[in-house]
Parts: sequence; structure tokens; C-alpha cells
Amino acid sequence: MLSAGAVGICGASAALAISSVLPSTPERQRETVFTIAAVTTLSTVVMLLYPVLARLVGFDETQAGIFFGASIHDVVQVVGAGELVSTHAATTATATKLVRVACLAPAAIFIGLWAVRGCGKGAAKSSSPIVPWFLIGFALLAALANSGWIGRDGIALLSGAATICLVVAVGALGMKTSVRELMGAGWRPMLAVVLQTLLIGAYALAAVWLLAA
Repeated sequence: MLSAGAVGICGASAALAISSVLPSTPERQRETVFTIAAVTTLSTVVMLLYPVLARLVGFDETQAGIFFGASIHDVVQVVGAGELVSTHAATTATATKLVRVACLAPAAIFIGLWAVRGCGKGAAKSSSPIVPWFLIGFALLAALANSGWIGRDGIALLSGAATICLVVAVGALGMKTSVRELMGAGWRPMLAVVLQTLLIGAYALAAVWLLAA
């Protein structure tokens, strides 16, 4: 669930958000760190490969941007892939990606509701609130940003603060997780992330291709 959410929505941010509504256990922390490391690595790899693939299949700037935004995990890598093609592709990729990012709040709430109901037979119930405070803050800040009240300087300041908070959160998880524990997860979790990455990439490629036909 962590890797699917990270791949399907917005990378490390989605992994942290989904992890926060699931039961807090040492295994969950290890799985979260592993998911973040895996999706960040694969997102960087496809950021370099997908612009080449888009050129090979004959996508124009708009089609390439939609493909990047619909398939790459993290927002930063989406923008990076777009900039490798053109500014227009980067803008299109970002707009497409934001549609996926908008799914974070409802997905986290749905998973939180599922967690409260027991997370499956025999699993410990989550003590987290059904609607986490960070999601309420996310919705409020998004509304303020789109209202025009904050201004560009305020948005830039808050975006920088958000990046710092994300780095601190990932670092805190990393300090509580050993490399030996991550390696002990085996090859199956990595295979799952790779297959999920290939699946969403193939889906996005086919969708853009068919729409362009």
C-alpha cells in the first residue's frame, strides 16, 4: 500500500502521508524508509529515461509533458524531465502531476478509515485520527495559495519550509532505521516498486499514445 500510494500519487510525500494513518510499528517505519528510498531512486532513473522514450515514440512537447506528469513519482523529477524537453513540457508535466497530487488527501482519508476498521484480520488497529491534522492543514494552505492572499513571496517561503519539513521527517525515519533492517526486507518489496513503476509508465504511455492517434 505504501509503495502503490507513493508510485501512484506523489512519491515520498505520499509514502509519509499514508504511513501516518497506519498503525505505528517498527516494521511500518522500516517499510516507509524503504519505500521512500526506492521510489526516489526509480523516479530519478525514469526522469532521465522518459524524455528519451518520449522522443523515440514521437511525442510533441504537450504529449511528453502529460506523459511525464502521469508517470513519474516525485514532483521535482517530473519538472526535471519536462525541462529536459522544454519549458512548455515542464509546465504541462507539472499541471498533470498536480492532478495526481490532489488525490493524496482523499486517498489518505480512505486508508485511515480502513485502518480504523482493523487493517485486516488479526492486525492492530491504528490510533491515528481518521482525518489527520496535516491533511486539514494541507487543504487550508492549498485554499489560501489559490485565493491570492499569500502572494508569490509567501508561497515561495512556505514551499521552502515544506521542503525542509519533508527532509527532516525523512531524516528522522532514517535515524531510526538501520541499513541491515532495510536489506533484510528482501527482493520482493523492491520488485513490487519496480513493477508498479513499469505499470504506471506503460499506462501513461499507452493513454497519451491513444489520445494522440
